[in-house]
Amino acid sequence: MTHILSVEYARLGVVKNIEFRTTKIVNPEGAKSMNYKVYELKNILERFLIRLANLPSSTSAPRPDSVFAVIPEDHIIYRNLVRELKEKGIQKAIAVRNYVKKSVDGFLQNYKQHSTSGIGGADVAHRNARGAFVYKKFIKFLPTSRARILSATAKHHGVAERDVDQVITTMLIRYDCLLPRGQQWNIPFEWYKNMEDKYGIGIELFASPINNQIALVYDYYDIEDLSGIKYGSLFPDTDAVFGSIGNVITNLENVTGTNVIFEQVAACDVSVSDKNLIIANPPYVEELMDGLVDVIHEWMSRLKITIILNVPEWTDAKFYSKSLNSPYLVYDKTLMPGTYHYENSSGKSKKVIPAKFKTHLFVFSTIVTENPWNDDVLTGYV
Repeated sequence: MTHILSVEYARLGVVKNIEFRTTKIVNPEGAKSMNYKVYELKNILERFLIRLANLPSSTSAPRPDSVFAVIPEDHIIYRNLVRELKEKGIQKAIAVRNYVKKSVDGFLQNYKQHSTSGIGGADVAHRNARGAFVYKKFIKFLPTSRARILSATAKHHGVAERDVDQVITTMLIRYDCLLPRGQQWNIPFEWYKNMEDKYGIGIELFASPINNQIALVYDYYDIEDLSGIKYGSLFPDTDAVFGSIGNVITNLENVTGTNVIFEQVAACDVSVSDKNLIIANPPYVEELMDGLVDVIHEWMSRLKITIILNVPEWTDAKFYSKSLNSPYLVYDKTLMPGTYHYENSSGKSKKVIPAKFKTHLFVFSTIVTENPWNDDVLTGYV
């Protein structure tokens, strides 16, 4: 799949138009009383785009694009879109779906035009005097530390100095195509650093170049060898040069065969590494979390590792009950609203986001230890 800037920029225009037009469908008069439903609409669109981007490509159903895919309106992804809209009391759910599908399909019908419209001259991405990454009308700021480690990691993976701004901007536009909101919040850096100092983190299973914390640990300690920056991310085609090991979700089915994710997880086993802790903070999309917990149990049955899983307190969900009753569970804790927080690292500066919902922290381990897991694991989180 190509990821030249012209494609990313064209797709972003479509996504922003979807957000704008579906907001008009839901709230045509701009009434303040509808603000809650518009808020929920945007959250639902984010989950829809995550589901769509995680749809695997196959020989029978190849996908040219990394985010969009042509699927029928009765596909489970569109059915989930309609279901979630109706559950939030949004009455024009079918109209929203129809507009979304028309927009996605229309972009893909013209995909060849987007992917062959070359770039050059003023269209090349650059970083302006204020430090923002710029391409045409796209402008994105990042925290100084994040921009610094992205640049260093790209160079470590062989990107030439002249191309660094280009690959960073391409990645930034790609993630903006997900209409990022709460699903892109990251776990607190202080908690992550505490886990690294105590246990040694091998991999973050769900992250992005923008929100992974392992890279910031390397930047914080000024570690020169960046080969240990490893995390799973949604878009390995744009993210590999920043440390991504691949997409965990699209590698769920072939759990232990020829599977790059399993190979990296197995490299965290106590027999070959002193970094045995794996962090999993997946998007709050139920079917993805169900599949993840199944795979975690498969890994635990084969390896000596520890996995910390952060998920919502959805007590009737499969992933929750299986985690709570797991033979590998060594610690768990419900975190109450207002007692813990997330961080949003996607803007010019990091923002602390107080949590307004219950979440649950599960620790699974097959490593025998004299120091049992306890509430110390929450240091820096709460």
